[in-house]
Amino acid sequence: YLKLSGIRTGLLLNFNVAVLKNGIKRFIL
Repeated sequence: YLKLSGIRTGLLLNFNVAVLKNGIKRFIL
């Protein structure tokens, strides 16, 4: 259970990082 929740939070963090990077790129360009 802990493993699944850890993977889920990890995927959410990775998704948020990708969105932030795309937003920063759009803001700069």
